[in-house]
Amino acid sequence: MRRTSLILFTLVCVIFGCAYYNTFYNARKAFKEGERIRLYQQTPDGGIPPLALASYELAVENAGLVLRDHPGSSYVDDALVLIGDVRSIQGQHLQAIKRYEQVLRLFPDGEFTGHCVFSLGNSLLNAGDSTRADEQLERFVREFPGSDRFPDALMLRGKIALGGARYGESVARFQEVLETRPGDEREAEARYNIALARLEEHRFSEAREQLAHAIEQARTRKLKFQAAYMLGESLRREGDLPAALRTFESLLDQRAFSDYHPEVMLAIAACQAEMDLHDSAVSTYESLITYFESDRSHAEEVSRAMFELGELYRTAGDLDLTEHWYDEARRTSPRSFWVGDEADRKHGAIRELRRLDGNLGNLLAAMEAMKSSGDPDSNTSSNYAKLTEDAVGLRYQLAELYLFQLEMADSALSQYRAIEEGSNDPSMAAKAAFARGWILDEMLNDPDNASSVFDSIAVRYPGTAHAVEAAILRSKPIVGELPPDRLFSEAERLLFEADRPDSARGLYELVLQRDPDGEYAPQALYALGWLAETHFDDPDTALDRYREIVERHPRSEQANSVRDKIRLMEELLPAPAPAPDK
Repeated sequence: MRRTSLILFTLVCVIFGCAYYNTFYNARKAFKEGERIRLYQQTPDGGIPPLALASYELAVENAGLVLRDHPGSSYVDDALVLIGDVRSIQGQHLQAIKRYEQVLRLFPDGEFTGHCVFSLGNSLLNAGDSTRADEQLERFVREFPGSDRFPDALMLRGKIALGGARYGESVARFQEVLETRPGDEREAEARYNIALARLEEHRFSEAREQLAHAIEQARTRKLKFQAAYMLGESLRREGDLPAALRTFESLLDQRAFSDYHPEVMLAIAACQAEMDLHDSAVSTYESLITYFESDRSHAEEVSRAMFELGELYRTAGDLDLTEHWYDEARRTSPRSFWVGDEADRKHGAIRELRRLDGNLGNLLAAMEAMKSSGDPDSNTSSNYAKLTEDAVGLRYQLAELYLFQLEMADSALSQYRAIEEGSNDPSMAAKAAFARGWILDEMLNDPDNASSVFDSIAVRYPGTAHAVEAAILRSKPIVGELPPDRLFSEAERLLFEADRPDSARGLYELVLQRDPDGEYAPQALYALGWLAETHFDDPDTALDRYREIVERHPRSEQANSVRDKIRLMEELLPAPAPAPDK
């Protein structure tokens, strides 16, 4: 009887053990089949083939059965890892992260620890959490230096540093790949990434040296092309446009790179545009569109060529062709590609520009008719003044559209000049003149003409807020007597709207000079203390300003608010040095 019971017990154990083993065996078999299909039956768009997806889902289903029905079995960690790997392959990185973290929590010293630490870092990186990804990959490098994936971890850490603009750190990590794994298949990729870092540091000759090695050592056509392309890009960034153009043109002659010809043609056209070879650039963009418009695999390059044509015509001032090519670009661009949104934005700006320009034309025609009619009606002058004011408002809108949405600085300048010439309001004219000076200085890199414009504002429009700002900007005395409230409000505008604390400080000090005991004096003192403390890292000056408020304006609201602050700041002052012994 006891022998029969023992046999039955053994059979039950074997049956149940076979059950969860068979379930996991089926999961692993389905996973391997999915991998085989994915690697050997690649789709044109690089996606996962449907049959592979079906196998992956079958693998996850069977692994899930192991977790549900056999939670105490020895295959739980295998099942969790398999599910994590499938979700990682499918791009479902948050689910993959969850599974890898489960394995590391439940089996901290298990056989899959190294795999899960690396895979967790990789999934975190793909999910956009580069900080935590780097922490996991650093742990992998530290704890598993003998792993075959050690170079991969170094490569990923190097790319994280590169993406974070930590170029020296990035180079060190890629260099470690070269030093610890000489002759490794990733050597060319490491050199390519070192070159990218050196390019960002403007160390162009070093970048080209690494790119030459990468071209020689690259084991894939894609990497060889990328390195050759960046060789031309390094020359372009260094300013040697003819050499860059020759390098890019040589890539078109290499049949091995035919899949990348649209990208090369974009680079060629960009060089031609920078060299002011307008007709050649237009021809290159149009050729790209003609040859590849029907090939949806190159929709991004085609839509970008259309967008860049729009940009060329925008720069040339041809809004009809600009609008046409922006419209074509947004029609052709893939939904997730940046060109569609940018072309749509600029196309909308041109439509709004045409609407405003039409309204302005109607206003100017009405003003001209009013001037030529000789109507003796007493309301004519006031009506004309109202139309002039409306025209100025429309010109401001046009100028801002030209400047901030279409980057057409010259067209914006012409609108601001027309405002200055046509406005009857000195403050409006001064504002337009100041805008002209800003464009010349900040956008057209013409400081001499900008200075001339700023100097003229104080002379032509004395007493206006922008005359004050121009005088401060040019470190010249302010012409005219602005009342304290105007000075103070202009200082506030400079500080909080224009983000110009230096100019604001000058106006606050002017408030004190002109009316040291007036209504705005304690407010100006408080602002000067706050600026010294927060913008100029000068706590001693800040404390002096706060003390001055209490001494000169003890009943002011500002005095009440700074007393505790003064006490705290005084407590933080270093103790005075002891007097020397006599």
